[in-house]
Amino acid sequence: MPACGRNVTITNNRIARASGELMTSMERKIFGAVATALLTIIFGAVVWLLLQPPEPVYHGKPIGYWINLPGNTSDALGYFPKADSKAIPYLVHALRARNGVVTKFYAGSWAKAPQWMQQHLPTPVTLDAAMVRANAAQALGRLGTNSPSAISGLMRVLKEDDVSYVRVFAAESLQDIGKGNELVAKSMIEALHDRAPEVRDAASDALWQIDPTAAKAQLK
Repeated sequence: MPACGRNVTITNNRIARASGELMTSMERKIFGAVATALLTIIFGAVVWLLLQPPEPVYHGKPIGYWINLPGNTSDALGYFPKADSKAIPYLVHALRARNGVVTKFYAGSWAKAPQWMQQHLPTPVTLDAAMVRANAAQALGRLGTNSPSAISGLMRVLKEDDVSYVRVFAAESLQDIGKGNELVAKSMIEALHDRAPEVRDAASDALWQIDPTAAKAQLK
């Protein structure tokens, strides 16, 4: 092979080797950056969770225990104690309860966590999620609160929840805590066209309590 050919081959090999080393170095930097970012996010999430106040306790049990009681919703709420405003954020959060892979994984992890950590983490959903949402909706009504977060959460459930009896309980609780609230009245008027007759009936009853004038207007 001519000398020039050998030189070209050697040069190409060196370029290829240098390129490979450069890519390896870049891959290491990218991997390190991604790993650092993930660890930072995980660490931040753990710290944030541990800094959250413990779930409020009623009759010796956290709020999550009461809304996860088995049986039908009425039975469960029969044991639900008279909670206070501390329960509202947890009940509003429970209005979004869903069963799924993540929920099951969290429940398993929570059960294995030490007690001091469990106290700073939300009680996992162990009951059918629709029933948990119904329990939370009823509990917010029992509290008799006009908390904006409670009202907006219940209005969202009334409009979006895919289980009719959960929407019924949302309407009934809004009837108790939304009297005179114009937004709640509008939410009930929309619910008069719900696909489920039981929801329409509950919305009609609630509207008469919330805004009788608006209810009369619907009769025209």
